[in-house]
Amino acid sequence: MATNLDIHEAQTASPAYQQLVADATARVQTGQLAAFRAVNKELIQLYWDLGKMIAERQQANGWGNSVVELLAVDLQKAFPSSSGFSKTNVWRMRAFYLAYRPSAILPPPVGELPPDQNTGEFLPPAVAEIGWTHNYPILEKCKDQTTVEFALQVVNKPIGVATYSISKSLPKELIAFFPSPEELIKRVEAVIKSAGEH
Repeated sequence: MATNLDIHEAQTASPAYQQLVADATARVQTGQLAAFRAVNKELIQLYWDLGKMIAERQQANGWGNSVVELLAVDLQKAFPSSSGFSKTNVWRMRAFYLAYRPSAILPPPVGELPPDQNTGEFLPPAVAEIGWTHNYPILEKCKDQTTVEFALQVVNKPIGVATYSISKSLPKELIAFFPSPEELIKRVEAVIKSAGEH
């Protein structure tokens, strides 16, 4: 007579059961990823909104920088079990909004992301797609808008993967600014020769 253990072993060894485990595992992982993305998107929107409130009210009320630190302390008191409201992070929220507000960058193409329901402003799609731990280093390390935009485009690409394209000819207006291939060869040979003499 088969025991419960024998029945269990027979079920778990069957290809149909193995497929069930694989399918269930894949679905759980998909659900976890979707939940993570939803939480991340809401967190980014929260930080955007807080940064906007701070910047606008500083300007409207003539408040100085100390209001940011006071707000951080009060938010920590109001939400003692939550992390993310340190003085440094609240400063980052303000900088985040100021860097990406509509007057700082071009709005996204129509239909890419709906405007925030509360403010009518667009949160740039690339900004909303990546996590806070990617957003604030971009703001802190990138010194100009072009670098920020490039970083936002490539932040989710695997390390070491670059995209580029090769053009066979330069635009006519730029040709005069660059040496010919023959001139480049002469220059490289001269550098090699001078390096060998030293």
